[in-house]
Amino acid sequence: MSLHIASVFIILTASTCGVFMPVIASKVRALRISDRVLTLGKQFGTGVILATGFIHMMPTAMANLSSPCLGPAFSENYTAFGGLFILLSSLFMHWIEFVAVEHNERRMREAAANQGLKEINIDLGGLGATGVAAAPCPGHSVTIVEERPCHDSCSSVTSCDSVHTPQEDASGVKSSGSSITRTISNPQHDHKHGHAHHHDAKHSSNHSHNDKSHHHHTQEVGHSHAHGLSLLDESQRRISTYILEAGIAAHSVIIGVSLGVSTGSEFTGLLIALVFHQFFEGFALGARIADLAFDTTYTHYVLALIFSLTTPTGVAIGIGISSSYSANSKSSLLVEGIFDSISTGILLYMGYVNLLAIEFNLNGEIRKESKKVKSLCFLALWAGAAVMGIIGRFA
Repeated sequence: MSLHIASVFIILTASTCGVFMPVIASKVRALRISDRVLTLGKQFGTGVILATGFIHMMPTAMANLSSPCLGPAFSENYTAFGGLFILLSSLFMHWIEFVAVEHNERRMREAAANQGLKEINIDLGGLGATGVAAAPCPGHSVTIVEERPCHDSCSSVTSCDSVHTPQEDASGVKSSGSSITRTISNPQHDHKHGHAHHHDAKHSSNHSHNDKSHHHHTQEVGHSHAHGLSLLDESQRRISTYILEAGIAAHSVIIGVSLGVSTGSEFTGLLIALVFHQFFEGFALGARIADLAFDTTYTHYVLALIFSLTTPTGVAIGIGISSSYSANSKSSLLVEGIFDSISTGILLYMGYVNLLAIEFNLNGEIRKESKKVKSLCFLALWAGAAVMGIIGRFA
């Protein structure tokens, strides 16, 4: 029993070291790591999360919910309850995330309306993006520039009155190289540059005056719009991280209970495996937490602390119920199977949709990197999956 009690603090130490390492490194200047190393750490963590879902959770969930101890309804009539709960969990997470993001967008629109701002929808290479920008004053022209990720970045806003490009369609969209400029103007005061671009002295003077009068305004619009997109993106990443931590926490409590009720050589082997399991899983989550922006620093530490306490709490619960616990009882099989299924659905949804798709495949910063860095990102992803796959042999 003394080793069981010690395991609470051993697991707590491993979890704390793993999850707090990237968080502290991002806050303490002396320990601060480069953005590139943090990116590799995040990809390693993505591999850890995916392998945890596939190797550590899914097989256990499927086995528990198809056990003969649950009767023929689970073991003969319908043996796919584990997969069913995984599917329902992932679909539910999709709905939750959609509702949460929609709610945040609505709040942003309301805040924009209260501040006299105007919503602008921009199509960035086929990916819809919504932000807010200052509504143009009467008689003013505003041009927003959409930059393609494969080219060097420049100013997000330029004055349409000082730029002449050879291509312009009837909708007011001008194309020049890799950028697309879209003009929003008041029809009564729109600037006209027709008639084969005949510029006389008077027009040049008016043109120069227009540049000066609108330049500051268009800069503010670009800043407001970029800020709106940034806020929306940050909000989505927060939601994704909260959901991810919820799935990991549920699984951590279950494996903690399993450790607390195990005995003999099974306990020793499981303890060693869980030390590595919690460290790497904590690192994966900590890298995501460190990447979030909060008004107060302590929020990062609170999120990290929640993860640190989940598995030790499960171990303590397991120790408390060990005398009456039966691994093959219907209640134990159902609780563990359902919780593992739900956690699997959450981790697989978050891993593929938010981590692999959005933060890897659709990440413009990664696509701009050299082939060497891209290869390192893939190697980090595969290494994380491999490490958890090996640990899955023992836990």
